[in-house]
Amino acid sequence: MVEDTPENMDLMCLILEQAGHQVIRAYDGTQGVNLALKEQPDLVLLDLALPDKDGFAVAQELKADIITRNIPIIAISAHSLPEFKQRALDVGCEAFIPKPFSLTALNNEVNRFLF
Repeated sequence: MVEDTPENMDLMCLILEQAGHQVIRAYDGTQGVNLALKEQPDLVLLDLALPDKDGFAVAQELKADIITRNIPIIAISAHSLPEFKQRALDVGCEAFIPKPFSLTALNNEVNRFLF
């Protein structure tokens, strides 16, 4: 999970952990890339508005690296305009969840890529 807002991070991690998932937390784009390279997670949940390196750059970097290119990325953002979603898909994200999100939407998208 790459999310810079502590409240959002805590809520999404709680939801995912209650569903039985192990979550690795990154609070900025650089940390997200480094942890993905080191840990090679099954899935990346990626906020697109991050302080140091935005989610678009993170997604591009992960998709360009042979170690992480096959890890699915779900973009999560409060910017829900169609062009914003399309840009996320264009840089390699496999899915997009608008904020605020529902518990069902989050679980459905995560499960779609993990099971």
